[in-house]
Amino acid sequence: MNAETKPAKHSAPGQYLGFALQPVRVFYHLLTSPKGAKVSLEFKDDVAVHHVDGTVYLEQTKSALRQNPISDWAGDLWKALENWRAMLIAGEIKPSLTYYRLYVTPQKKGTFAEAMAAAGDGDAVAALLKTIRIKLSKMKALPGCVAHLQPFLDAPADQQVAIISRFELETDGTDPLDAIRAVLLPTIAENQIDILIKSGIGQAKQALDRLIQRGKPAILDADAFRKDFHAFIRQNNMPGLLTSLGEVPSNDLVVGIASARPTFIRQLELVDASHDDQLRAISDYLRTSADKAD
Repeated sequence: MNAETKPAKHSAPGQYLGFALQPVRVFYHLLTSPKGAKVSLEFKDDVAVHHVDGTVYLEQTKSALRQNPISDWAGDLWKALENWRAMLIAGEIKPSLTYYRLYVTPQKKGTFAEAMAAAGDGDAVAALLKTIRIKLSKMKALPGCVAHLQPFLDAPADQQVAIISRFELETDGTDPLDAIRAVLLPTIAENQIDILIKSGIGQAKQALDRLIQRGKPAILDADAFRKDFHAFIRQNNMPGLLTSLGEVPSNDLVVGIASARPTFIRQLELVDASHDDQLRAISDYLRTSADKAD
């Protein structure tokens, strides 16, 4: 098995039970991860996606309802960076195969965090850290994050570059469910999406709970989960909610088929189906055909 199976020292199995955000992100990654990937909870990080080639995406999830976890001197920001650096030092992750993400909701701004996400090479990282050191030196009192900030600023350059050059910041939306809705919307009627999302998050959470209760790592196989998810929908007589594993067909292809008016489109016209329903039917047909071929 290529996915990492040794837990990180700072992970805390079970703590997620008091939070709603992490299971939401697990479900999102289970739906969108490539074939062969695995998704873990509180194993390597809050959430992590383990690709079949050994690449790992570590994700720290931060709720920003009461404070900004990516403000320049936020403890959450610098603690995340120091946790990742500790994993590098301990050999728990491979620098060339690891990416780092801070997921923050609702949307927040942070000058340092945004600059880190844009720093793609050693020179950019060095320039950014120099700016941060200068601003820190001008402060009349040290910020509360200094216990995590200073060790990172004093760390060897290769460790700093390994993390910041592969750092991603995701803080685009106000609702973490919107990303899931965007995945499902092309093939599912809008008024049914939230029902399906609620069921899917519940399935993922229950599967993770069972693993934790048995003392096993909370890691789910994305392919197996999607297969079980589809089976659940079929068993509950909800074929209209079945989401495809295939890629969404291009608009040009869908419109081209619509203009040819195949038999099923003419049938939909007879029952006064809307234009959007007709386009969705074409998309469903193409993706189902691709699924059958797979």
